[in-house]
Amino acid sequence: MNNAVEQRMKFIEVCLIDFGSIKRETVAKYFGISAPQATRDLSMYDELVGGIGYSKHSKRYEKMSTYKPYFDWE
Repeated sequence: MNNAVEQRMKFIEVCLIDFGSIKRETVAKYFGISAPQATRDLSMYDELVGGIGYSKHSKRYEKMSTYKPYFDWE
């Protein structure tokens, strides 16, 4: 994983830890990337970690009860 991807993964994780959810548009705007790239990043993060799901109702990725962070923050 290159540095840019790692930074996006860490951003996704922080948002999930702090807010419990994240929107694709948030990732795209924060990093200046396309919406499809943000979707790929969120899918990649889900493959690494699991425990997140997409809510069609709120149109955001949400932390589930099985979620465990990927990165060591200590």
